Amino acid sequence: MVMTVSFSRDRMLLLIIVTVFVEILVFGSDSTKLRASEHEEPRMAGIVCIATDIKGYVYAMTSGSALILKINQSGRTVASFGHTEKSGHYEWGGGIAIDSNGSIYVICDWPRKLVKLNLKGQRIAEWNLETGKDLGTFPNYVTVDRKGDIYISGGPSEVIHKYDSSGKLLAKWGKSEQVKAPGPLVVDSEGSVYILDVLGGVRKFTSSGEDVGEVILPKKQPNGHFAMYGGLAIDTHDNLYVTDPTNGYIRKYDMHGKHLADWYAGKEAYVNLIAVGPHGDIYVSDCIPLFSDCGILHLDALGKKLSRWPNLDKPSWTASDR
Repeated sequence: MVMTVSFSRDRMLLLIIVTVFVEILVFGSDSTKLRASEHEEPRMAGIVCIATDIKGYVYAMTSGSALILKINQSGRTVASFGHTEKSGHYEWGGGIAIDSNGSIYVICDWPRKLVKLNLKGQRIAEWNLETGKDLGTFPNYVTVDRKGDIYISGGPSEVIHKYDSSGKLLAKWGKSEQVKAPGPLVVDSEGSVYILDVLGGVRKFTSSGEDVGEVILPKKQPNGHFAMYGGLAIDTHDNLYVTDPTNGYIRKYDMHGKHLADWYAGKEAYVNLIAVGPHGDIYVSDCIPLFSDCGILHLDALGKKLSRWPNLDKPSWTASDR
């Protein structure tokens, strides 16, 4: 079955409302409250963030869970970080990043903070984040550059906020007119920042905040609508990767927006968020929030599918081919 998705603001909002309604029906009216412990298996309703570290481990978080999963390259979960006295009582949000030292940065939905965890999942720092009244002004995604500076997308005015490793605000870039729906963001080796506009393409800013413009333009569909890109990632060679959930493709570009490759994930796949490991391996979330089967596709650097890690809510997480 092929699902055709329209990405107008109204339909995106409708999808969010329906997803929340179904979760309430399944988990109860208190489903948004903290409910996971250090030993509780995660409930899954969709992957809300995915990231990799310099050793090649994959980190994923599901919307039906209060756990962050650490997964090895065989698809087995080797650790999980939950809401305990050590990590703090927070509701994790939609953003996660890992720096070169292995520290984990997570955006919390409530209270609206950026929390820094150590390798054991223990909270070592936290910073308040600026928010606005509209959903589009909530900080949702985070990334870390090679120097350890932190970048957050979404905010009440500027759409990119830059912090140093101690949480000091260094700069704010980009206006809502330039990036209407801020999504994931990445930083290249020169310090330039690329941010995905969920309703558009990928926009580039220099390390000083100068707007370069869109380097990846949205693709127009035969019906006249533009496909919405779901995820954005960058590799060690500064190549950019975006997912096209509308058509089931993973698309690769160089740092200037030159198209390099397309990889089709399959008619049953719904690719969304994406991360690239230190050796070029590609990891893509493959799920629809309302469906029960939500996993991660593992591809090599040439786009060949190696495996799919299914049902991250199951107690035994091992890799298997689809």
